[in-house]
Amino acid sequence: MPNTFPRRSGGLGAAHAARFEEQVGLAAELDVGAMWGRMLGEFLGEWERQQRGGVSGAELERHMLEYMDALSDKPVEDLARQASTVAYNQGRDVALRMASDSGLVDYVVRSEVLDDRTCEPCAALDGTIVEVGSDEYEKLQPPSLCDGGDRCRGFYVPVPPGELG
Repeated sequence: MPNTFPRRSGGLGAAHAARFEEQVGLAAELDVGAMWGRMLGEFLGEWERQQRGGVSGAELERHMLEYMDALSDKPVEDLARQASTVAYNQGRDVALRMASDSGLVDYVVRSEVLDDRTCEPCAALDGTIVEVGSDEYEKLQPPSLCDGGDRCRGFYVPVPPGELG
Protein backbone atom coordinates (compact mmCIF):
# COMPACT_ATOMS: atom_id res chain seq x y z
CA MET A 1 0.00 0.00 0.00
CA PRO A 2 1.59 3.32 -1.01
CA ASN A 3 2.18 5.99 1.61
CA THR A 4 -0.14 8.91 1.00
CA PHE A 5 -0.56 12.21 2.76
CA PRO A 6 -4.00 13.78 2.32
CA ARG A 7 -3.82 17.19 0.71
CA ARG A 8 -5.88 19.55 -1.34
CA SER A 9 -4.84 20.06 -4.93
CA GLY A 10 -2.90 23.26 -5.47
CA GLY A 11 -2.46 25.95 -2.87
CA LEU A 12 0.47 26.79 -0.63
CA GLY A 13 0.50 23.45 1.19
CA ALA A 14 0.56 21.03 -1.76
CA ALA A 15 4.28 21.33 -2.54
CA HIS A 16 5.23 21.23 1.14
CA ALA A 17 2.96 18.25 1.77
CA ALA A 18 4.45 16.37 -1.19
CA ARG A 19 7.98 17.02 0.10
CA PHE A 20 6.92 15.90 3.60
CA GLU A 21 5.34 12.71 2.26
CA GLU A 22 8.44 11.82 0.28
CA GLN A 23 10.86 12.43 3.16
CA VAL A 24 8.81 10.60 5.81
CA GLY A 25 8.19 7.67 3.47
CA LEU A 26 11.90 7.33 2.72
CA ALA A 27 12.83 7.57 6.41
CA ALA A 28 10.29 4.87 7.30
CA GLU A 29 11.57 2.54 4.58
CA LEU A 30 15.16 2.98 5.74
CA ASP A 31 14.25 2.47 9.41
CA VAL A 32 12.23 -0.68 8.78
CA GLY A 33 14.94 -2.00 6.44
CA ALA A 34 17.63 -1.39 9.05
CA MET A 35 15.58 -3.09 11.78
CA TRP A 36 14.82 -6.09 9.56
CA GLY A 37 18.51 -6.39 8.61
CA ARG A 38 19.60 -6.29 12.24
CA MET A 39 17.08 -8.88 13.39
CA LEU A 40 17.81 -11.19 10.47
CA GLY A 41 21.55 -10.92 11.16
CA GLU A 42 21.09 -11.74 14.85
CA PHE A 43 18.80 -14.67 14.05
CA LEU A 44 21.16 -16.14 11.45
CA GLY A 45 24.15 -15.68 13.74
CA GLU A 46 22.42 -17.57 16.54
CA TRP A 47 21.27 -20.26 14.08
CA GLU A 48 24.89 -20.78 12.96
CA ARG A 49 26.15 -20.93 16.58
CA GLN A 50 23.57 -23.56 17.46
CA GLN A 51 24.29 -25.68 14.40
CA ARG A 52 28.05 -25.54 15.04
CA GLY A 53 27.26 -26.70 18.57
CA GLY A 54 25.46 -29.75 17.21
CA VAL A 55 21.89 -28.64 18.00
CA SER A 56 19.36 -29.75 15.40
CA GLY A 57 15.74 -30.73 14.75
CA ALA A 58 13.07 -30.01 17.35
CA GLU A 59 15.67 -28.82 19.87
CA LEU A 60 17.00 -26.24 17.38
CA GLU A 61 13.46 -25.09 16.58
CA ARG A 62 12.61 -24.71 20.30
CA HIS A 63 15.81 -22.81 21.00
CA MET A 64 15.33 -20.44 18.06
CA LEU A 65 11.75 -19.65 19.07
CA GLU A 66 12.94 -18.88 22.62
CA TYR A 67 15.80 -16.79 21.21
CA MET A 68 13.42 -14.69 19.12
CA ASP A 69 11.06 -14.23 22.08
CA ALA A 70 13.96 -13.08 24.25
CA LEU A 71 15.22 -10.40 21.85
CA SER A 72 15.05 -7.02 23.51
CA ASP A 73 12.26 -4.59 22.58
CA LYS A 74 14.65 -1.70 23.24
CA PRO A 75 15.80 -1.42 19.59
CA VAL A 76 12.18 -1.38 18.44
CA GLU A 77 11.27 1.28 21.02
CA ASP A 78 14.34 3.32 20.05
CA LEU A 79 13.39 3.07 16.38
CA ALA A 80 9.87 4.28 17.20
CA ARG A 81 11.25 7.27 19.15
CA GLN A 82 13.59 8.19 16.32
CA ALA A 83 10.84 7.87 13.70
CA SER A 84 8.49 10.08 15.73
CA THR A 85 11.21 12.72 16.11
CA VAL A 86 11.76 12.75 12.35
CA ALA A 87 8.00 12.94 11.69
CA TYR A 88 7.46 15.76 14.20
CA ASN A 89 10.31 17.82 12.79
CA GLN A 90 9.18 17.22 9.20
CA GLY A 91 5.65 18.23 10.16
CA ARG A 92 6.92 21.37 11.89
CA ASP A 93 8.97 22.17 8.78
CA VAL A 94 5.88 21.92 6.55
CA ALA A 95 3.89 24.16 8.92
CA LEU A 96 6.71 26.72 9.14
CA ARG A 97 7.16 26.87 5.37
CA MET A 98 3.41 27.30 4.86
CA ALA A 99 3.32 30.04 7.50
CA SER A 100 6.29 31.71 5.81
CA ASP A 101 4.60 31.49 2.39
CA SER A 102 1.52 33.14 3.97
CA GLY A 103 3.60 35.93 5.56
CA LEU A 104 2.85 34.78 9.11
CA VAL A 105 6.45 33.99 10.03
CA ASP A 106 9.84 35.05 8.69
CA TYR A 107 12.25 33.69 11.30
CA VAL A 108 12.56 30.78 13.69
CA VAL A 109 14.56 30.20 16.87
CA ARG A 110 16.27 26.87 17.49
CA SER A 111 15.05 25.66 20.89
CA GLU A 112 16.66 22.83 22.84
CA VAL A 113 15.75 20.91 25.96
CA LEU A 114 18.64 21.97 28.19
CA ASP A 115 19.32 19.12 30.60
CA ASP A 116 22.05 16.56 31.25
CA ARG A 117 21.15 14.66 28.03
CA THR A 118 21.59 17.67 25.72
CA CYS A 119 24.67 17.31 23.51
CA GLU A 120 27.17 20.17 23.18
CA PRO A 121 26.30 21.05 19.55
CA CYS A 122 22.60 21.39 20.43
CA ALA A 123 23.31 23.42 23.57
CA ALA A 124 25.41 25.79 21.45
CA LEU A 125 22.58 26.14 18.87
CA ASP A 126 19.90 26.94 21.47
CA GLY A 127 18.57 30.43 20.75
CA THR A 128 19.99 30.65 17.21
CA ILE A 129 17.71 32.70 14.94
CA VAL A 130 17.47 31.87 11.23
CA GLU A 131 15.26 32.91 8.33
CA VAL A 132 12.74 30.27 7.22
CA GLY A 133 13.86 28.60 3.99
CA SER A 134 17.38 30.03 4.02
CA ASP A 135 20.49 27.90 3.59
CA GLU A 136 21.18 28.34 7.31
CA TYR A 137 17.62 27.17 8.10
CA GLU A 138 18.26 23.98 6.13
CA LYS A 139 21.71 23.45 7.66
CA LEU A 140 20.57 23.91 11.29
CA GLN A 141 17.15 22.24 11.11
CA PRO A 142 16.88 19.69 13.91
CA PRO A 143 18.27 17.07 14.17
CA SER A 144 21.12 18.58 12.11
CA LEU A 145 24.45 18.65 13.92
CA CYS A 146 23.04 16.75 16.92
CA ASP A 147 25.31 14.07 18.39
CA GLY A 148 22.16 12.04 19.10
CA GLY A 149 20.99 12.05 15.48
CA ASP A 150 17.30 11.28 15.20
CA ARG A 151 17.03 11.23 18.99
CA CYS A 152 17.35 15.03 19.01
CA ARG A 153 14.78 16.86 21.10
CA GLY A 154 15.45 20.24 19.51
CA PHE A 155 12.96 22.07 17.31
CA TYR A 156 12.30 25.40 15.61
CA VAL A 157 9.99 27.93 17.27
CA PRO A 158 8.36 30.48 14.91
CA VAL A 159 8.97 34.19 15.46
CA PRO A 160 6.05 36.38 14.35
CA PRO A 161 6.92 39.28 11.98
CA GLY A 162 8.02 42.39 13.82
CA GLU A 163 9.13 40.54 16.98
CA LEU A 164 12.82 40.84 16.16
CA GLY A 165 14.22 44.25 16.39
